[in-house]
Amino acid sequence: MARNAVRIAKTVDELRSAQALLLPLELGLSLLQTAITICRSKGKTCTLHTNYCKRTTGRMAAPVAKRNLRNRANRSLEEERALLQEVFDSAGVGGVLVVPPFADKLRQKMGVPLSLYRSVAHSLGITHRPVNLSAGIRVIAGIYHIQNVNAYDSRLKQWMKRFHGVAQVFKKLSGLRRWLERWGEHNSPIVGLQAALGRENQFQLLMQT
Repeated sequence: MARNAVRIAKTVDELRSAQALLLPLELGLSLLQTAITICRSKGKTCTLHTNYCKRTTGRMAAPVAKRNLRNRANRSLEEERALLQEVFDSAGVGGVLVVPPFADKLRQKMGVPLSLYRSVAHSLGITHRPVNLSAGIRVIAGIYHIQNVNAYDSRLKQWMKRFHGVAQVFKKLSGLRRWLERWGEHNSPIVGLQAALGRENQFQLLMQT
């Protein structure tokens, strides 16, 4: 059976699995010699040998071919639109789309697990790129996570609150942001404090340009 498996093997993995059993029996190779021959570690070679024996005796199912695995592209764009049309209609006049309530409903219709946000983004034609906050990855290809923007704005307002509402007026807050963007490396905490208190002439001149 192992000889026949070697002859009909269509992939490298199938060939190595058969060789892991055939080489020790036919040539008397040790586990280490077999591992070197099939370019695998001793542990992996032992696993291939064991799994092949289990499959031939019916104790383990054969590995699923890659072509039978669920493709990343679960459906066409037209199928996604038809699937999500009911959900989009329920968004109402306000155009607010609440994702969590219909997550289970979509999974039941599709019959497979899915990344709901990716599916919705694909149907709407927008880019959805999740970030790995636990790994410290907060920026992908120059696109800032909205939570970081909100946190920046909140920290700026909290810092300015002690100066009696200097940053509470949107016009003034926009001026501070413009100053931060245009001054670049010439910024300093002292200059920023003076600008917040209206004591920096260069800041006033910059805002007039």
